[in-house]
Amino acid sequence: MFRVVSLVLFSLVSSGLTYCSPFSNTFSVPVTNDIKIVDITPQKFSVRDFKRIKEYFNGGREYYGHKCIVRDDPANRGGLYFIVNFNKPLTELPSNIKVNIYLIFKEKLEAEKFSFKLPNKRPSFTAEAYLGITSRNLSKSDINAWKIELIGANGDQLALHESYMWPKEM
Repeated sequence: MFRVVSLVLFSLVSSGLTYCSPFSNTFSVPVTNDIKIVDITPQKFSVRDFKRIKEYFNGGREYYGHKCIVRDDPANRGGLYFIVNFNKPLTELPSNIKVNIYLIFKEKLEAEKFSFKLPNKRPSFTAEAYLGITSRNLSKSDINAWKIELIGANGDQLALHESYMWPKEM
């Protein structure tokens, strides 16, 4: 049974059709290049989750380790983060790219946009980026739907991933 499901999913992916993973509630929309957003995990983090012992020895400067962490308010560490996993290491992504996160909140019908510029100097050995909305106090339950797109330096869309609840255009 698993083999049949795997073959069906593989044929959908290789044909370039939009597919829904049976193990998540998201849609991955293929774009014309080889960069793909594999998975997205929204997660709430506190300030303590990012505090490392190394900060006490380097003068209080935040230590990222092997993580790429970008926040809409760099002064605040706590907030709702979208952990975005790509199909290749971050060092293989083009330079000067940004990620747009569109959120539809429960109290609004229109999407609100949050933009993050990925640094050109990225940690090796990781394919995930932590994109933090730290300018407000949000939780996963505040959000009805989300869409995340990777934008190249020339403005082209490199990858797109959206939640199952994102409105589909007719």
